[in-house]
Parts: sequence; structure tokens; C-alpha cells
Amino acid sequence: MKLIKADIELAPEKPFRIVSAPKRPCPYFFCDMHYALQVCIVTEGEQEIIYPDSNAYVRKLKKGQVYCCSCWEPHGGKNPDAHSEIVAISFYLEYLVRNLSIDGTELLAPFLVSPMNRPFADPPESRKKVLAIVEEIITLEKEKPFACMTLQWLKIHELLILIQEGWHLKENLKNISSIGRIMPAIELINTCEDKILSLEEAASGCGLSRSRFSKLFTETMGISFHKFYRRSKMTKAKNLLLNSELQVKEIAIMCGFGSPISFNRAFRDYFLCTPQEIRFINSSDKI
Repeated sequence: MKLIKADIELAPEKPFRIVSAPKRPCPYFFCDMHYALQVCIVTEGEQEIIYPDSNAYVRKLKKGQVYCCSCWEPHGGKNPDAHSEIVAISFYLEYLVRNLSIDGTELLAPFLVSPMNRPFADPPESRKKVLAIVEEIITLEKEKPFACMTLQWLKIHELLILIQEGWHLKENLKNISSIGRIMPAIELINTCEDKILSLEEAASGCGLSRSRFSKLFTETMGISFHKFYRRSKMTKAKNLLLNSELQVKEIAIMCGFGSPISFNRAFRDYFLCTPQEIRFINSSDKI
């Protein structure tokens, strides 16, 4: 696999991002969150994935297996293999909202059900097919043929459909089509960096009453609007820790926390390390 790095913002005209990179051996979990749907494919070695918010659900993945992450969902991995490699494909959420179903397959399903019930491409024959599709996606990224983005989207759709083959869904997805109703609120969270977004403002942006919006959001995303919004603030906090020299207590206040103690506790819950530790890890990686 060729090393690919793409630092682009997800938007309607750039609805996906592909990153392929080798991972150094890591004996501990390092967690992340981001505003995107993401499917990660293990292309070499092994990977161990954890979802802290889901009773610290852990799963070991082999070559050809995948794991999915929803918007601002805490997740992390560690890799015991020095030669492990992952290809991550991040999606602009609104695109899949507009294309919810293809041939009866709900494209959003693997991202919205609980982690333990998501498809991981378990059968060996599925893993071989997954690797073949990913290789084609990487080749297209490298060669940039005519209509490259369209061709990649077709392969990405094929991948999303493939990983659901033989998947016995255990959860009721009757609310999956409701995500279009709450999309304006999710977009507001993503764009209101320097102001506090209230529940009333989010509901108004969706044209819904406060109570109806709150109920619909929780049913669709699996968590309350307040908790979802707090996750976005934690992502902002992590970015400030890694890209500024602000003190931890200053960042805590900027992200809506009453004290450094509550901020430290919440940060550890999401990222499995303290704000000070993530700064140390980041500075160590640059040496």
C-alpha cells in the first residue's frame, strides 16, 4: 500500500478523505474523536480497537477486518504488530444521509448501531474481498484517472455493502431515516466553534420543538444532544492542547468546563489519558 496523507476538510465537494499510513507498535490505547463517519480497514498486521463509551468494548481485528466509528464517537486502537497498517476512510455525513439506502442496504447502519453489534467483516472470504476493494481505492487515489472521485465513491459504496453481507443486525433501525431531520443541528455543532450552542437553538435550526428535537436526537444518535455536543467540545480541547500553548485551565474554560478537575475527568473518559499526558505523547512523537 502506498502511503497517502490527505489533510482536507470534508464538504459536499470533498465528501470523503482517505488516509493510509503504517503504525508504529503501540502497547496502550490512544483514543480519538472527529466530526465524520469513518470506516477503518486493517491492511497489514493486527489492530485492537476500543470504544470507551460502550462499556469499554474491545475487539481484536485481523488483516482484512474493519471497524466503524460514528460522529464524535470516542474510539481508539493499539497495535502489537510492528508492521501493522490501517486505511481510514472518513465520510461527509450529509452525503450518506442523502443516499441512505442502496438495493435495500442501509449505508448508515454500521455507524449508528452499538459497537458490539457492528459488522467487522468476520468471514475470511469477506476479508479477501475487502482488501481487494481497498487496493482499488488506493490505486485510484494514486493514479488519479478521469472521474477519479466518482470511481472511488462507487468502490466505497461497494465496500459498505460488502461489510454488511451476512451481518445479523440485532437493533431496530426504525429511526435511521430520522437523521436527516437532525442534520442541521449536527452542522451547527460543527460550525459554532466560539459560541455555546443551546438546545433551543439546535431545535430551532431543525424546525422542531425543544422536547421533540431532544427525543428525536437521542433516538437517532443513541445519546443525548448534550452528550453529543460535549464530545465536540472535547475534540476542540484536544486540538487546542496539541496546537497551542494555552494552559489546561484556560482550555477547560474555553470548552465550557467549570473547573480543571471536571475537565481532566471528562478528558480521561474520552481519550484514556489526561490533557498533560496527551501533550507529552504528542511532543515525544515529534522527537
